[in-house]
Amino acid sequence: MIFTSYFGNIRRIKQAGIVPVSIARYNPEFFQGKTIIELAPTHKMFGMTWDQFDFHYKNMLARLDARQVVEKIKNYGKGRQVALLCYEK
Repeated sequence: MIFTSYFGNIRRIKQAGIVPVSIARYNPEFFQGKTIIELAPTHKMFGMTWDQFDFHYKNMLARLDARQVVEKIKNYGKGRQVALLCYEK
């Protein structure tokens, strides 16, 4: 199973045996786990309104091969559940 969460929950995520995987462009210093940079918003997107961000992020995701992304997530999880992390609660 794949969950979504944020870096503030990392302690609980690890305690639950869930593998944390970042989808952030820039990870907090304490995070030493895996990152799927293809899912991270671009630097330019950080200055956009939510509507603009949503539009550009959806377009960015539409260009990805969903099967490849899911396979990467599964490989990082190694049979365990995975939580995709960003900064937003």
